[in-house]
Amino acid sequence: MRNIAETFRTLPNGAPRAATAAELQPQLEAYRGYPAYLFDGPHYVPPGVARAGRAPPRSGR
Repeated sequence: MRNIAETFRTLPNGAPRAATAAELQPQLEAYRGYPAYLFDGPHYVPPGVARAGRAPPRSGR
């Protein structure tokens, strides 16, 4: 099984917009330990970008 995290949200007029990192964090935490794809509407986010988004924050920033 693979989880698909939708990385977009819908505006009141029905148009899509990119989800913020804060909006995605709870969803990705729920998927921790399971394979997940990030889907931003018409295409999937490349694996390297998805991995970078799940990496713990660097200290000193």
